[in-house]
Amino acid sequence: MSFLERRWPLLLAFIFLIGLAFRLGYLYQVSGTPFFRPLTLDSEAYEAKAAEILSSPGFLPRGVFYQTPFYPYLLAFLHKMFGRTLLPIRLLQILLGAFLPVLAFLISRRYFPVSTSLLAALFSAFYGPLLYEDALGDKTTLAAFFFALAALASAKAAGNQKGWLLAGFSWGVAALVRENFLLVGVVLSLIYGRKKVWLALLGILLAVLPVTLMNLRAGDFALVTSQGGQNFYIGNNPQATGGYAASEGDSRVRAGGFQEGGRGEGGEDPQALRSVRLLAPGGSELYPIPSREGGPSLCQEGLAGGERLRDSG
Repeated sequence: MSFLERRWPLLLAFIFLIGLAFRLGYLYQVSGTPFFRPLTLDSEAYEAKAAEILSSPGFLPRGVFYQTPFYPYLLAFLHKMFGRTLLPIRLLQILLGAFLPVLAFLISRRYFPVSTSLLAALFSAFYGPLLYEDALGDKTTLAAFFFALAALASAKAAGNQKGWLLAGFSWGVAALVRENFLLVGVVLSLIYGRKKVWLALLGILLAVLPVTLMNLRAGDFALVTSQGGQNFYIGNNPQATGGYAASEGDSRVRAGGFQEGGRGEGGEDPQALRSVRLLAPGGSELYPIPSREGGPSLCQEGLAGGERLRDSG
């Protein structure tokens, strides 16, 4: 037995700890910059949804979920426990992000030697975009974590044809973080589930059913979210370019005053001011951001600070 095969638990623990230390160090560094405080686009929308959940009877949403429900419910729980601060969710994301290399190792170990699996863990521990996302108020870290968790459960189930109910449930939970994981879970279950595929599909259904029932209660049928049709149109309409382009009548763009394909009302660059305009006090129909007593939004404050920092440099 080689050294790596004997000592891989210690080496994996070291990768976890050094990855955690790097993430905590990064969080400390960026906490003093103007770009740490503001919430942009989806992040502020999740904050608004969390506030809506906390203020609603029975913690039920007031409408069909436009975005996935897991992250706003997690935010609502943390706000209930610790107050309206983003530090707890950022610390939780850092912990999950540091654990992601462990999941990468366990998945890789089922198909490759221990040396390759340790390299996979090492690369994922220091992958720059993951470190960046861990410190944001966004669901990307949770999506990566639950995807890896579901992939590991599926790999184990495919190996011995046991545990498909748990694997399916894992994909269902992952779909509550990012809805397109639903398709991944169904396809993998159909390919590798064989005679146990019905257990995997049942597991997926058990995970998403509460959200489906919430949507029905709100007045429409949607397995998880209602934005699938809009996203499909944006990516596949005759004018699609491969990038984001708001569909006709998109209230988020109308509220911001953008002219599609041109500049803003005052001649500003729409790309540069997109966040400010979309998150101005009062928000929009799809992103109902509450006004902070008539003052600037968090995003406006952060971008203004960034402009002052750039000018002073």
